[in-house]
Amino acid sequence: MARYTLREISEKAGVSISTVSRVLSGKGFVSDDARLKVHAAIEELRQRAQLSVPSPLTGGLIGFFIPAPMSYIPTQTVVNQTLTEAIRVHAQRHGCNLVFGTWSAGSGPATPGDKLLKENRLSGAIFARTRLGDERQLTAASSGLRMPVVLINRLFHIEGLMCVGVQHEKVGQLAARHLLKLGHAAIAMIGGPQDTQSFAGRAKGFLEELRKAGLEPRREWMITPHLDPDAVRQALVPILDRSERPTAIFAGNDRLALVVLQEAQKRGLAVPKDLSVIGVDGLIESELAIPALTTISMPWADMGRLAVDLIAQYAVCPHINSATLTLDVSLIERESTAPPGG
Repeated sequence: MARYTLREISEKAGVSISTVSRVLSGKGFVSDDARLKVHAAIEELRQRAQLSVPSPLTGGLIGFFIPAPMSYIPTQTVVNQTLTEAIRVHAQRHGCNLVFGTWSAGSGPATPGDKLLKENRLSGAIFARTRLGDERQLTAASSGLRMPVVLINRLFHIEGLMCVGVQHEKVGQLAARHLLKLGHAAIAMIGGPQDTQSFAGRAKGFLEELRKAGLEPRREWMITPHLDPDAVRQALVPILDRSERPTAIFAGNDRLALVVLQEAQKRGLAVPKDLSVIGVDGLIESELAIPALTTISMPWADMGRLAVDLIAQYAVCPHINSATLTLDVSLIERESTAPPGG
């Protein structure tokens, strides 16, 4: 089994051993530059070791789970497919297979995923789509498992949990700053369901940024429908059908934004002349939309790959069972946003 020490990582990365320790534990301040150097060093050491030594996950099985109460959200979305494929391909590079399922999340009947977790036959478990308030169930689940547990798209600092995600408040802030920079003041938000950290965090950051600019969000323009397209269309009626309309809309993800584009076009509204629209995710659909959608790009594939790497790291260093990896997001400015009237 390939093993490397904190000293080897620090020498390869050109940083101190204490910095490596802070990166791996997720505790204490570390600059983005140092964090990237540490992860690059670990990856180089791992690849070097693979030339002569099999991955510690070879022949293993990784479980990828979503809470059963969140299974109402379609799994055949580009985001989920991108994430699942990244995990599957990277697991295979480690000589490991992937199984997908649901877990009861402490409510409702037991699922096949619960059984698989209790059997402790997995090399590790990856959880996504966890809800706000799931912290207790996640902590309890991880403490009873003899395997590493990685959360995707959520950031925690809880002993026994490893996390890979982004600061969702920053996502909302970037979207708001972009629209404010263009000169928009009449701004609406289609936020998505607020029982998930991603949508709740994006909405929080967005609204805070508007208030920081001296704008008090209009309550009737701040809506949080479920992700069902029909629900979104219905929620847009009082916003788009009135004579006083917003000049810009922030959508909590690209799928919501694409529905906004469709509904605007049905009403003869030109995007971005009559209405600017910005989404979140950076999906291929957003690039192919007419007009091409301005969006905040999310590092979905990187999250999936790093989740697998954390499980492999645990196999080598089982004493490191807690880590928080925060990835960056970026604005992709396309054709769907412009100054008001523009």
